Amino acid sequence: MKRYVIVGNGIAATGCIEGIRSIDEKGEITVISKEPYPAYGRPLISYFMEDKVKLENISYRNAEYYEEKNCKVLYGCECTGIDTDAKTVKLNNGKAINYDELCIASGSSPFIPAYPGIEGVRNVYTFTTIDDAKMLKEAVTNDKNVLILGSGLIGLKCMEGLFNKAASITVSSRGNQVMSRILDKVTAKDIQKYLEDKGIIFELKDTVDHFDGNIAVMTSGHEIQFDILVMSLGVKPNVSILNGAEEAIKVDESMRTEFKNVYAAGDCVQSEDITDGKTKVMAIIPNAYMGGECAGKNMAGGNAVFDNAMPMNSMSLLEKHIMTAGANREADGVEVMDLSGKSSTKRLYIKDDVIIGYTIVDDVESAGIYTKLIRDRAVLSREQQESLKKSPTIDIYGHDTVKTILESAV
Repeated sequence: MKRYVIVGNGIAATGCIEGIRSIDEKGEITVISKEPYPAYGRPLISYFMEDKVKLENISYRNAEYYEEKNCKVLYGCECTGIDTDAKTVKLNNGKAINYDELCIASGSSPFIPAYPGIEGVRNVYTFTTIDDAKMLKEAVTNDKNVLILGSGLIGLKCMEGLFNKAASITVSSRGNQVMSRILDKVTAKDIQKYLEDKGIIFELKDTVDHFDGNIAVMTSGHEIQFDILVMSLGVKPNVSILNGAEEAIKVDESMRTEFKNVYAAGDCVQSEDITDGKTKVMAIIPNAYMGGECAGKNMAGGNAVFDNAMPMNSMSLLEKHIMTAGANREADGVEVMDLSGKSSTKRLYIKDDVIIGYTIVDDVESAGIYTKLIRDRAVLSREQQESLKKSPTIDIYGHDTVKTILESAV
């Protein structure tokens, strides 16, 4: 009987469990979970802070799930190192676990710069876990001024969670737009204006030089006084456990690493983006699950491939619905099909008659169709492209394949 070990207990780990069990129903699966919770959707922690959902409702899988899948979960345990020669995983309690097949799904951690004076700041938080959300929810009251460093997805979701709970919320970033990794400049400007109209303050094109107590002194000389500081300046992959690695783990299309019997999936890996051919970290739920599932199947002796990874994001910011995918920027050889309405945004990015990306705000009904076309790298005739403008439906594929698309779309 095979011994499977999974480091991490997030979405990629869930995919790995289900991949293993689709082939091997009896093998021994051990999951090492740093957090004391079943797998949950991290993007949902802002809704918990808003009191829109209860804690138990953000679980991706419930506690009974692991028993049903015959898994042993070591809650509150952390992997401190991996010996790929001895095939053992070392734990922070001094114990070691032997494995036959290993999947590293260790995720990522907040990046916290060593700003001068940061040690003198009171009430510093991050925003990536349930416990982060719990502490922030308890700390923020309507007489507190909040400063969020970082205007990316994490920072703005934190802003949403704290909306109407603080005296003021200021979002600061050295960049010249919000969500620069996700949105084009035009859409970013529209989103910023929408949030400013809701009372959010933005301090862009500036960064912290140092802290003087709970005052952020910016490089411009401007000072921002605050009671609560949230660090949301990005994340770094948790990979040092693998022979002291510093960069995200490289995997092939089978999710194998360079080490025998060692796989990896989720936010700690880098893989090829099908929309631009570049190798990068694509830390999103669909990629994490599908990569984990692929790894699990192969760990159990299968022959699975995950070769259509791409960046995708779906979010809501104060009732504004935003979806993006792929290479959604203007570039040489890229045609932009602008289908925006009076109160919505929809831009498709097409190269060599293949949709390579999109940006959609509010008019999200057809997003699944566009996503499927990107993943399939479908070559569209001019007639099909014109059809997309009028009525974006899966009939563009032809009736014979509609059923398959409905069953496999993500």
